Amino acid sequence: MKTFIKWFGNKSRYKHIITHLFPTDIDTYIEPFIGSGAVFLETQPQKWIINDVNTDLMHVWTSVQKSVHTMAKIIISFSKTFLSLDKPGQLVLCRSITNKLSKMRYGPTRATYFLLMKYCVYLGSLIKNNKYYFRGLELNFTNSKYIPFFSKPIYIENLKQLSKFLNTTSGQILNQDYVDVLKLAKQGDFVFMDPPYIEEHQYDFVYNVNVNENETNCSSFINDLLKECKKLDKRKVKWLMTQADTPTVRKLFAKYDMTEMKVYRAARKVYTTELVIKNYK
Repeated sequence: MKTFIKWFGNKSRYKHIITHLFPTDIDTYIEPFIGSGAVFLETQPQKWIINDVNTDLMHVWTSVQKSVHTMAKIIISFSKTFLSLDKPGQLVLCRSITNKLSKMRYGPTRATYFLLMKYCVYLGSLIKNNKYYFRGLELNFTNSKYIPFFSKPIYIENLKQLSKFLNTTSGQILNQDYVDVLKLAKQGDFVFMDPPYIEEHQYDFVYNVNVNENETNCSSFINDLLKECKKLDKRKVKWLMTQADTPTVRKLFAKYDMTEMKVYRAARKVYTTELVIKNYK
C-alpha cells in the first residue's frame, strides 16, 4: 500500500532503508507522529497504534477506516469537476473549498476535501496566518496533460486496500499529544518516531488552526523528546527515530546508535543528511 495523503516529511522514498533497521519481533507497533504513514503502510503490523496532533489528518485516517466508500464518491465527483476546468477555474474551486474547511463538521466530507486540498495546494501547505489558505496550485498542475494521482482509479483502489487493512488488523487511531501515546508503550512493543525536526526552527506540526506556536518551541521540544525516549529505555521499549543531522541532535542523542541517511528536500531542491537513531543494536 502507498501513502494516500501529501504530507511534509513523507518518508516514502526511504521507507525500505528505515524498515530494514526495525527489530524482527514486534508486539504492538506504535507511531506517535504518523503523518502520511509511509513507514506504517510498508510495515503493515497486525497490532498498531497510530497518532498525530493534527486533528484533520487523523480524521482522514478514521474516515478511510470507516467511510471509504463515501470518500471515494466525493473524490470521483471532485475529480470530474476539477479536470473539466481550466487552471484559473481550478484555483477558484480549490480556494472556495479551502475557505469552507474550518467551518465544516468533522466527518468523511471534511476529511476528503482536506485530503484533496493537500494534493492540490502548492507544496501541500494549507496553513497561513493561523487559518486554512489555498496558496496556489501545485506546479505539476500547470501542465494541461498532468493527471492528479487522486483522479486515477488506482488511488481509489489503494484507499480501499488501506481501509481493509485498518479494519482487519488490531489497532487504534488517536489524536493526542505524543507524550500520552508513548505512555502506552510496553516491553515488546516498538515505537517508530518521525517527529518535526529541530532544523526547521518552527515545527511543522503547528498545522492545526488555533495552536499556540510558543508551545512548540524547538529547544524545549527536542529536550522533552529526549526525556520521553529515556522513559522508553527504562521500560525496555525498543524505539527508532529519524531526525535532522545537527550538532544539537548529535550531542543530545550521543549515547544511542546513529546511522546517516541521505534524503532529498523537495522544497529546497537539495540533498541533505538525516539521522536514524535507535536504542538497540
